[in-house]
Amino acid sequence: MAWVDELFDRLEIGLTLTCIRSRRIRRANAAACHTLGRARADLVGATWDALDLPPLLYSWANLCRHLSSERTMSRHLTRIVRPDGTPADVLITASLEADAGEPCCLSQILDVTDAETARHQLQLVLENSPVSIGLTDLSGRIVVSAGGDIGALVNDLRAAERSSIFEVFTHAPECVSMVRRAADGEPSTGTTEVYGHYYDMRIRPVRDPAGEVSHVAAIATDVTEREQAHAEQSVLTELAHQALQIVEPDRLWNQAATVLASRLSAAVTVHATEPGDEPRLVAAAGALPPAAVLAAATREALLSAPSNHGDGAAGRNPRRVGHWSTASMLLGQPNAPAAVLSVHRTDQEHAVADGDQHDEGGSLGPAAGPFTRREVDFVDAVASVLGSAAVRFTMEREARYRALHDSLTDLPNRAALLDRLGRSLEQNRNEQVRTGVAFVDLDGFKSINDTLGHRAGDDVLREVADRLRASVRPNDVVARLAGDEFAVLCEHVSTITEVEQVAHRVITALTKPIPLPETEATVTASVGVAISGTGLADPDRLLNASDVAMYTAKRAGPGRCVAYQPVMCLDPATSPHRTGRR
Repeated sequence: MAWVDELFDRLEIGLTLTCIRSRRIRRANAAACHTLGRARADLVGATWDALDLPPLLYSWANLCRHLSSERTMSRHLTRIVRPDGTPADVLITASLEADAGEPCCLSQILDVTDAETARHQLQLVLENSPVSIGLTDLSGRIVVSAGGDIGALVNDLRAAERSSIFEVFTHAPECVSMVRRAADGEPSTGTTEVYGHYYDMRIRPVRDPAGEVSHVAAIATDVTEREQAHAEQSVLTELAHQALQIVEPDRLWNQAATVLASRLSAAVTVHATEPGDEPRLVAAAGALPPAAVLAAATREALLSAPSNHGDGAAGRNPRRVGHWSTASMLLGQPNAPAAVLSVHRTDQEHAVADGDQHDEGGSLGPAAGPFTRREVDFVDAVASVLGSAAVRFTMEREARYRALHDSLTDLPNRAALLDRLGRSLEQNRNEQVRTGVAFVDLDGFKSINDTLGHRAGDDVLREVADRLRASVRPNDVVARLAGDEFAVLCEHVSTITEVEQVAHRVITALTKPIPLPETEATVTASVGVAISGTGLADPDRLLNASDVAMYTAKRAGPGRCVAYQPVMCLDPATSPHRTGRR
């Protein structure tokens, strides 16, 4: 499908699609080409081995073995050397997908070179680096320590110099456990969260000349940024996957709002936008700010769209509204966004001091301070994924609309009418109401096409559609079936007389001449009406009955209305309402 191809190519995550049987790459997007350092023409059609990945880590055989087991996804971190000689660390996530009925391997290729380089650099014990080192004796008392730029960590290290890490670091059981294992001669490594940061822990036993463990050496490297980057990338990858799967926009908006609210300790809103309508709140998470703040954030974001202010970059810069810091992003096409994503955070201390303690729900808002540039960039990345999904939702909605509407008159088509008629008849089974149909066929329309041309005929049909809309009741449905055939669905009627009244209004509305660019045209209509009941509880039979009645009216002369009677023929083989009649 076109929207899938567009989304595949627009995603900033590297993607390749490889046929399992032929081992040849079918597709590669721009991000994959950039990460691998190869032109698209060099990748598409080549075998997977052309990527020159280390065979022991990521050979085609290993990949197939992983994907043919119970696992449906395989993830590997490896290093490649691009054709220009530059190395790159890439994280490759492969999953089984079907393309045109054939099993294929969909691979997500992420360049994590910066994160891996940072991780190795952080292992260096430098006085000005985020590295903490320590040496303890077997009792757990710290003999020497250095580094650490967090006040609580520095204080605990000093306290452990006087007592023992087993007493001071009770809030970090993973770290204590690793030290105990090292004291027993077993080296330990791991990543743990403490003091609100993530640390890579490397703990080794230190042996004396006799080979006995005498001390334990520990290096703790602050890898908070790396873990945040990995976590953020995981969120983006999952959202990108969901963006390809979810078909209801509100469900994706709510999922993204929940994720962002949790990660940022913020309130998150998504407002859907429709031309001519006020933005509508469709998703929210967290304790929301007052309605005035929400309205201002959404309004400013829309005003910062490219059509109003250049490239729309102003919308992603946090603004201060009262005690709230707000950052908003447009989702979808910049000049016609489908929604506005906003994140909100407040300084609770200042809000309480000024007496502005509660949001509309009576609860205190988030109190995590202003947004950092990294957080805004993350929200922007999430908005990019959601924006691609918004484009897909718009394309799908337009496709569904076109499939159910006549392109000339913009009326519902035959398929839409039968669907609505079926639902109406189903509802009738539970209510004491009936459904009526008026089948409208224009008299003399063929002569207009023959004498004035098809362009004039199209103008006449559009005008007829407008007059039909204006003639029926507010909740009636007007549809164009084919050619010069129209139908009116009348729901919640008691007798056929109500349907006949609608039909007569239609006939009257069509008696007035239709102005054309160089002349005018006059048409009349023959109308057949039918109402649901015994033998007419099926959409096709009810529509067919009104068609049969219409032909009876047409035989009696133009501009007439006839109600269906059971004595009229409903045999599909002889009914005038059959494929190819006109």
